[in-house]
This record gives sequence, C-alpha cells and structure tokens, in this order.
Amino acid sequence: MIAVILLAMLIPIMFCVLCQVPDYRDLIKNPMDFATMRRKVDLQAYRTVEDVAADFRLMISNCMTYNAKTTIFYRAAVKLMHQV
Repeated sequence: MIAVILLAMLIPIMFCVLCQVPDYRDLIKNPMDFATMRRKVDLQAYRTVEDVAADFRLMISNCMTYNAKTTIFYRAAVKLMHQV
C-alpha cells in the first residue's frame, strides 16, 4: 500500500521528468502510465480485468527497464509488482 501511495505522489514528478528525458521513447516502445490507464477506464476501453492487468504489467516493466535499480522509481515499481 505504501508503494501505491508513494508512486501516486511521484506521478506528477515523473511527467515533468519525461519532458527532460528525450531518450525515453527510444528505449520504451510501448509507453504506459496511470493517466493513460485512467483514461482507458473512463472510456470503458478495457474489455477484461486481464486487459487492465496487462497495461499495469507493461507500466511496471517500462519503469524497471528505463530506470536504474538504485532509483526510487525502480524500487517503487518492484514493490508495486509484488503487491498486486
């Protein structure tokens, strides 16, 4: 639960950082984030719970791929991955 709260607080920061990391889209071919997932929920774009889970796993995978293991982002992703 703490990881979820921590990551929720970091989301605005991550969006600001994304503007400063031009190589992100070179390394991450299928970006996913909570805002996109929320939009998809609001638009009823998810057909199954597994579709939501797949986007969540993609977001976690992207985070762990892009960020070094020593960063708070990587560690928060690991905690989220193990809590879900």
